[in-house]
Amino acid sequence: TSHQQVSSAGGSSITSSSSNSSSSTVQKQQSPRPPGLAAAAPAAVPASRQQLDQLADLIQSSRRVVVITGAGCSTESNIPDYRGPGGAYTTGFTPMTHQQFMAQPESRSRYWARSFAGWHEFAFVQPNSAHEAIARLQGRGWLELVITQNVDRLHQKGGSGQVLELHGTTHRVMCMECGHNSCRHDVQQRLAHLNPHMADAVQHASSAAAAAGGSGISNRAAYERALRVGTAADARKVAAGGDAEQVPVVRPDG
Repeated sequence: TSHQQVSSAGGSSITSSSSNSSSSTVQKQQSPRPPGLAAAAPAAVPASRQQLDQLADLIQSSRRVVVITGAGCSTESNIPDYRGPGGAYTTGFTPMTHQQFMAQPESRSRYWARSFAGWHEFAFVQPNSAHEAIARLQGRGWLELVITQNVDRLHQKGGSGQVLELHGTTHRVMCMECGHNSCRHDVQQRLAHLNPHMADAVQHASSAAAAAGGSGISNRAAYERALRVGTAADARKVAAGGDAEQVPVVRPDG
């Protein structure tokens, strides 16, 4: 028995345990951007008929198939990957580490301010054809498990049942003191109630982004104007358009 992996240009891979010792790799290539491709998705040459046949043969000849996905699986849902053209690392916004989050209240306020501003756009992103195809294969018994590095829950939205989230999910919030688990939508409502001025500023920024022809994810400029983070006294300088005000951010933990 040998382990085989077929990688796609979109960033997902299928790993199987098979009695066939041959393996193949789909090479990533550069390609012109097709019309209608989501802004966050990199252009890539579609898989050839031969490559698709190899993938089908691999699945059919395997006793167990596990699909492993990363950020590339969600770029066609217009969620940027970290290192792509619109990603956090490329644009200079390095994600906060757990150690930084736990170290001081100011860091937690900073995290929740940015999370609050972007959540309503991120939360309602829809699965793309890759998520749906994986779910269909799983539903028909061809796939045993989906393992994902993604935190967006798009596999579940697309219909997958057995999904292992390696990095957790942004859709649940756990208290680090008592362990209470909450729905992220409920936390969003609580944050809005505790921070009405921030909620108004974020709504202003969202309207500005829509007027500019894009959402908060596809058109980040309005959201970057909406949150210019300061750290003194848990204050956040919110610049929505030309207006600026100091808004205290009350965290859900008080």
